Amino acid sequence: MSNRTILAAMLAAALSLPLDGALAADPDPGQEPIFGSQLMTNTERIEYRNRMRQATTPEARERGRREHHEQMRTR
Repeated sequence: MSNRTILAAMLAAALSLPLDGALAADPDPGQEPIFGSQLMTNTERIEYRNRMRQATTPEARERGRREHHEQMRTR
């Protein structure tokens, strides 16, 4: 196979890959998904992550998650 044929095959394969991850609403790859993030604005997602980072104990984080889940269920 020539280099041009191999390059064309690689390009075709790359273009056929799904773009789901590249087009996701969540701009922070590597972060834990946020329950109900599709219902939140970008600012709300940032604020939620900041609250989770500022929680000093596992219990405080769990309490914050429970409250957030209730808010999202209400929406």
